Amino acid sequence: MPTFQSIRMHPQLRLVSGDHVIIETPQALLSRHPAQLQLLRDDEEDGTGQILALPVIEKLRHEVAQALIEQSFTGQRVREIEQRILQWTDNDNDDTTTTTTTSIRFPGTVSLHQLLQYETTIRPPNPLTTGCPTLDTWLDWGLVVQIAGPSGTGKTQLVLQLLAQNGGHYWSSDPALRSIAKRWQELGSSNEKEVSFAYVQNEYDLLRQLQKIITSDHAPPILVIIDSFSTCLTNVEYSDTYMRQQITGVLRSVAQHYQITIVLVNGTVGAAKHDTSSVVENDKNENDDNDNDNDSIDNDDDDEKDPPNVFRSSASKPALSWWNVDDIRIWMETAADQRTVQIRLDRHLTRRQNERLTVRIDRAGVTEFVTTTRLCDA
Repeated sequence: MPTFQSIRMHPQLRLVSGDHVIIETPQALLSRHPAQLQLLRDDEEDGTGQILALPVIEKLRHEVAQALIEQSFTGQRVREIEQRILQWTDNDNDDTTTTTTTSIRFPGTVSLHQLLQYETTIRPPNPLTTGCPTLDTWLDWGLVVQIAGPSGTGKTQLVLQLLAQNGGHYWSSDPALRSIAKRWQELGSSNEKEVSFAYVQNEYDLLRQLQKIITSDHAPPILVIIDSFSTCLTNVEYSDTYMRQQITGVLRSVAQHYQITIVLVNGTVGAAKHDTSSVVENDKNENDDNDNDNDSIDNDDDDEKDPPNVFRSSASKPALSWWNVDDIRIWMETAADQRTVQIRLDRHLTRRQNERLTVRIDRAGVTEFVTTTRLCDA
């Protein structure tokens, strides 16, 4: 039984696709359907070659996939994606048989190669830093990042730390933008990076700012923060498909073409315990801790959120959660001690880690207190 490595090393054998493109890399092998592959010898003039049986090609692909998963340079990322593929395969089956072998899905579905390719396109070329290693790793998993959570959890303070460490544009829907800029100036490393502030009142202001990046003669920033995205788009209704597509298209196009990490800060939509109606955080609460002059986070004025020991309760969810524009969503809630914040990886296309960490966010930076824990999927 030939192996992929033995075929590559053989002086005469060539594994080719239907259009006679030589398959030389594991990624190329995984991206082709077995029925599209043929084994040729260099001395065959007619070019028909030897057509390998389908089980032989499937075995080649299986061996290559296993080798990729076991290699250290792909590591955990590939193993997690493989587990996601296995879960999708199990969900597609009507029976409850447990899949025990690697399942590489064929064209028409999602393959390991396609997921790896997609992850490459959405990963920022310039990794951002907050001072918290786990959070830095999460931010490296997508170009469009949503940070959501109730009022008073430190979302604005977190993105200001991100801005101070990396530079970039800060677009705010808060009329008190001057006070936000003053808070940024008080951060230790704020003068080391080039930063600009702009007021975006509605969706048209947002599109104008994105257009400025496209038409600018200067090098694009590595970071754009929109705080808050939900307040800025208050006038955009769910039924306004054209405007939603316009904003999503321009935002993602700018992020991918110029390789800019765009952070969308979002408030929450939920019901208070004494009120069954749906409530949305207003402009004042969207920029959650703008009036907080203390180093620690103060949540005393946030009376309508769930108790801090209830993490990601059903009564609170990100505003505009139906708007699928982000690559990764991070959720923040105040911890039980009222002085720290719990942060959770809430959503990502190829990762279902559901990890959380506890941090303290203040003028000194972002400090991680405990080891990241993995939650069980519901």
